[in-house]
Amino acid sequence: MVRIENEDPQERFEDRVLALVAEHGLHADVTGWTRKTIDVYGPEEPRRFTRPLLVRVDSIATTTGEVLVFDDAGLTVATAIAELLERDYVREAVVCRRDPPNG
Repeated sequence: MVRIENEDPQERFEDRVLALVAEHGLHADVTGWTRKTIDVYGPEEPRRFTRPLLVRVDSIATTTGEVLVFDDAGLTVATAIAELLERDYVREAVVCRRDPPNG
């Protein structure tokens, strides 16, 4: 008999967040190993070749329910991520406004 390993809940959360980011036409980078951080960036700025950091969500958000927003342009996707957290992981999610790191 073939046994199929269950999907890791953290990987499932990461995949779902990345799908939400793509639906909103944004770009995301995932860093970390056991505690992953997903940084959501806006479109590339012409002549600067940079993308502004809009939102950050850590894998621990499945416990804390916290989504950080650094720019108002990320409020829509941050709200969608918070709704995902409330629907499947935590009782109440919170979207926190923060100043961008190193800026």
